[in-house]
Amino acid sequence: MCHRLVSLHSLLRWQQLPETNLEMMKVYWSGADGNPELDVKWRSVAEYLQCFHYKTAGNIGFFIPNGAIRVEAVGWENRPATEEEIRAMQDMIRQGMAEGALGLSSGLGYPPSIWADADELIELCKIVAEYGGVYTTHVRYGMGDGAFDGFKEAVKIGERSGVAMNISHFHCTFTTRGRSDRLLQIIDEARANGVDITFDSYPYEYGTTYLALPFLDYQCAIDKHIIYANRILLRFSQSGRISHGIWIEYDNISFHTVLQDASIR
Repeated sequence: MCHRLVSLHSLLRWQQLPETNLEMMKVYWSGADGNPELDVKWRSVAEYLQCFHYKTAGNIGFFIPNGAIRVEAVGWENRPATEEEIRAMQDMIRQGMAEGALGLSSGLGYPPSIWADADELIELCKIVAEYGGVYTTHVRYGMGDGAFDGFKEAVKIGERSGVAMNISHFHCTFTTRGRSDRLLQIIDEARANGVDITFDSYPYEYGTTYLALPFLDYQCAIDKHIIYANRILLRFSQSGRISHGIWIEYDNISFHTVLQDASIR
């Protein structure tokens, strides 16, 4: 088994963002990706791919991150996109696909994609389908029943848009433990109904992300590079409750990296 030699998942980085939004993205994701100084810059998919031309032994493909184009069109706002904003995102997808992107990727557990509803995503995926691309998604794990409904939403997006799709992190969590047969049934039924769907998986329950994410709620605001999550640590210490209806124990959290030694204290 070779873990993640091929990864279809891309969340927020986007080469066409203006400098302000780009810097916000870099800070937002610094807990997961770091924030190194780069000696190259790009403003398009074509320019990004050119950064790797004759410079790496690996094959590089690029998926347009839904979160980043939503920030560009809608901003960091918890609301549905307007028809005009959807058209703007569709135009970004057309440009990216024409320049060599493989498709669209969404992280529906993360702001700002967490605020994109299925209808909005269907309209975006229709453009991806026109180019023969792929939609890959980190589903809303806490949607509805907190177990299967997020995967069913993903199937609906693929079915109604006609896009070929892949579900990332298709695995049993604490809420689906022992029920992998029901997860696989969702895929089998979708394929039987003509949906071109695949998934990638890993064989364990835990995940990894930045510290703020489990405490974010749907009303969080992001301003001046700071994520406000309703005093997340205080709320956690008082209730033990994190987002999307999931409960967690202190013993289930492991800290891997901090940017400053003072953060350990």
